[in-house]
Amino acid sequence: MAKLTTIYTSSLLLNDAVLAGQYAYVWSFHDWSDFGGEGRKDKPEILVEWHKYGAWAGESRKNKNLPEGVDVAMLWPLSIATTALQALGEGYVHLDKHFRYMISLKEIDPVKLAKLFTYLEAAVKGTSLDSAPDTGKSTLPDLVRATTPAKLSLADVILNRGSLAPNPPDWAYQAVRWCMADKFAGTHFTEYAMKPVTPKSKESEQAEDEREREETAKSRQAGWAKDTETAAALAYRPLSDGSVIAWDHPFGPAFAHIGHPPSAEATQQIADNWSELPDDWSARDYALSRVDTKMATFTGYANPVIHFHGSNRRISNAVIYAKTAMVDCGGDKPVLSLKLDGPGGLKSANRYGLEIAARLDVDHTGLLAVQTRANTEIDKRGSGKSLTMEAPGKVRPLHATMPKRS
Repeated sequence: MAKLTTIYTSSLLLNDAVLAGQYAYVWSFHDWSDFGGEGRKDKPEILVEWHKYGAWAGESRKNKNLPEGVDVAMLWPLSIATTALQALGEGYVHLDKHFRYMISLKEIDPVKLAKLFTYLEAAVKGTSLDSAPDTGKSTLPDLVRATTPAKLSLADVILNRGSLAPNPPDWAYQAVRWCMADKFAGTHFTEYAMKPVTPKSKESEQAEDEREREETAKSRQAGWAKDTETAAALAYRPLSDGSVIAWDHPFGPAFAHIGHPPSAEATQQIADNWSELPDDWSARDYALSRVDTKMATFTGYANPVIHFHGSNRRISNAVIYAKTAMVDCGGDKPVLSLKLDGPGGLKSANRYGLEIAARLDVDHTGLLAVQTRANTEIDKRGSGKSLTMEAPGKVRPLHATMPKRS
């Protein structure tokens, strides 16, 4: 069996210098931590209202008499809200599933935020979003609007100065990933080809017959070294989940002849001639280099650390069978990592989240691109056409990863 190679984790100690100038906006909705027992009477009002949204969605999914056009497979309150929020917060936004808090690296208009939850009520009830302002009964939009976000320094929150027991709040573990991804992506890395290193032999001490045998025998290899003549710059872009991706540097059979990392011009030329490639996977399959980030604390260390772990992510040929898609939203925005909803073979961006984002008048072109791609694939499948791997473009669905072995 071939030996498996692993890209080992690298770590960086978090301190004031690393976290300088890093801030997050935090909406603290409640601090009630016991989520068991639906019959409890002391739940915060905002949590009670959020639970109603889940109950309404559950009733709608069971209702056989909903108006035509209601997509019950998309009626998940958290998914709808998160999809719309990603457009509203330009990717860097996270809503806690228990509605304890919401975090973002961007300020969000409180009026639009309240409207989002007003439209969400109509969506989970299976009614038209046109009537949402007039038929909404929940107080959740007003409670959200009344919550003022705090702009908090990550250095002040994460670094427990003078203590050997760092204890960052839950939301900080996600916020610091975004900030580290931005820092990581702002640095160009140098890639080298690796060349084998062979041990030097002492020719003066070798007999002539020994040298002849070594010349005919296979040379031994002592290790690997960087080939400094092949240096090339490699840039990563931040992903909205807190990792970074080499978006502009795909690699695979179609790109093998131009070296790695390929230039933007060479990549575009291959994409323009993609239709000339054979339809089979062996010719069109490609992947992207990815580096994940994760904060961790250790007993006896006053400062947390941020871990970096490298891997490669294969791109799938179809959005409708994927669980996650990456979308280039353009400009200085992070590449959007979008969770897809719907049954297998019909996956897409949550259509209600997309519609709400459109009504909030925010840029939702990334979400729309995923929806358009999914609709095209469904039409192809319905007409009996095969779904071949598309050229690297704006939307790139992720190939399902193998489950971890215990």
